[in-house]
Amino acid sequence: MAAAERLRSVPFDVDITVPVRLQLGGVRTWAVQVTVRCAMTVDRLAASAKVVSRPCDVNVPFLFRSEEL
Repeated sequence: MAAAERLRSVPFDVDITVPVRLQLGGVRTWAVQVTVRCAMTVDRLAASAKVVSRPCDVNVPFLFRSEEL
């Protein structure tokens, strides 16, 4: 960890799952679980850390499933 901080490249993974509900006009959908996974890299482990890179993947399930698939 100390070596990574000296190189200013400390890996930091964040996984978040949140319920999302869409509203289209007057129609409101049910809650869908959306998962976000970010593999961030910060320059140091401190309150004043700066993000060096932050690639993220978002996983959203289909709202409607077709039975023909």
